[in-house]
Amino acid sequence: MLTEEMKERLKLLLDSGQIENGTYDLVERELHRLIEHDFIDLEHEQAGSFTNHLAIAAERINQGEALESTTSVIEDVIHANPDLYKKSESVLEHCLWKEGAVSTRAENGFITLYLGMFTQQ
Repeated sequence: MLTEEMKERLKLLLDSGQIENGTYDLVERELHRLIEHDFIDLEHEQAGSFTNHLAIAAERINQGEALESTTSVIEDVIHANPDLYKKSESVLEHCLWKEGAVSTRAENGFITLYLGMFTQQ
């Protein structure tokens, strides 16, 4: 079950036109899946921020506007967490609904960073 903050953040993104219905539906479903499999700690202070970032990243990718460049910090996180990087690829893939939408290393890296925060508790 999503927290009220997570629900509100997703609804605000949808209502403000920052994400489309397809992205909203798939991100909500993916968040439920991540919670069910204990990849997200609902008590973590970054759970709400993760919700926003995942939804905005998925929308960018769905619109063909995925981020392309990473930072050295993100590259370090990717290299230190190959399993989490693979998980982040799967997470984003589950949020894509537009034909031809493909995630990038940069987008996957940011999701890896968040997943890493949840596993470091």
